[in-house]
Amino acid sequence: MKLLFKLLLLVTVYLALPNNMVAQKKIFFDKNWQKTKEKKASYYRIITPEGSKFLVQDYFLPENQLQMEGKYTSSKLADVDRTGPFVYYYRNGKKSMEGEYKAGKNVGEWTYYYKEGAKKSGGSFEKGDKEGEWQYFHKNGKLKSKGVWLKDEKDGTWTFFFDNGEKEEEYNYSKGKKDGVYSEYFKIGKLKEKGKYEKDSLFGPYEEYWENGNLAAKGEYDDNKRNANWEWFHENGKTSCKVEYKNGKFLNGNFFNEEGVKQSGKIYKDDLVESVEYTGGSEAMYSLIGKQLGKKLDLPGVKKAKYKFFGFITLKIDEKGNITDREWVMPDLEDDSYEDTWEMVENINAAIDDFPRFKPAIAYNRKIKTSYSFIYNIDFSKI
Repeated sequence: MKLLFKLLLLVTVYLALPNNMVAQKKIFFDKNWQKTKEKKASYYRIITPEGSKFLVQDYFLPENQLQMEGKYTSSKLADVDRTGPFVYYYRNGKKSMEGEYKAGKNVGEWTYYYKEGAKKSGGSFEKGDKEGEWQYFHKNGKLKSKGVWLKDEKDGTWTFFFDNGEKEEEYNYSKGKKDGVYSEYFKIGKLKEKGKYEKDSLFGPYEEYWENGNLAAKGEYDDNKRNANWEWFHENGKTSCKVEYKNGKFLNGNFFNEEGVKQSGKIYKDDLVESVEYTGGSEAMYSLIGKQLGKKLDLPGVKKAKYKFFGFITLKIDEKGNITDREWVMPDLEDDSYEDTWEMVENINAAIDDFPRFKPAIAYNRKIKTSYSFIYNIDFSKI
């Protein structure tokens, strides 16, 4: 009788347990979010039925730190099934982003954060598209940029700021394309260049300035091509170069010394360097990066894992050819997935640290563009 009572009590307790404790499911994933065994896992997922919905909680391993929490309307857990509030976290436990989904699409206010906890950006979505004004911030809390999105395309005036609060750039957009006047500034607040776009192409008068405020160049564009007479200036304000163009084609030109006296000798098209150049050329640059990666990476390991890497880097070069700043556009170094990039970023940065000087940003009496962007794209599985 006592045994029967204990069995009945056990059954009653079991039946009284909430459904989520009975049907809870745990799945393990590798670093690429492919299902795997526990011993090979980088993440795991707990799925808990809650009425007609499914609560999903993803965790980092080995920390057992929550990575994401949100609900789905189907056990298939497809993106389109996401519904209601979702919160994502960095491995350190800080929020990375939070907002709401409806039928799998971002809706309402979304906020993004840096790993340290400071706000990175924020704005609204409508049916998955950015809408209305968005603001982006530097790590120090100062405004980085602001502007309006219209159906996920930039529209109207967008303003960008340095981390010291000074204006860096201001562009006008129409349906995602640059359209209208624009201006760029030095970090000290002085005008760097100004011009005008029409549907992403430069048109009309263009001016560029030295940091001391003197004019560095002036001319006119026609559908992104230099046209008619262009003139460049030494930092002291004297003419340094005059060139005539027709629909982007070089016709003729002359150089002048710092006193403004015309120099003998003919100008050739190859003399008119447009921007800073890597010493030895781009092939030499990629070769140096490759050697650095070869020293550090577990090449057999990344090949077996079919690892792919895509990096987009912009370097700032001063007038003497030194690298003064770098920006990783991709990958986003604040995204926690950066930890799974096989130390690619650190080693590419190490290679950049070993770069020789670029060719000076003043060439043939002319000030030239001081920004150098390059892509590093590699599929290790095909090596």
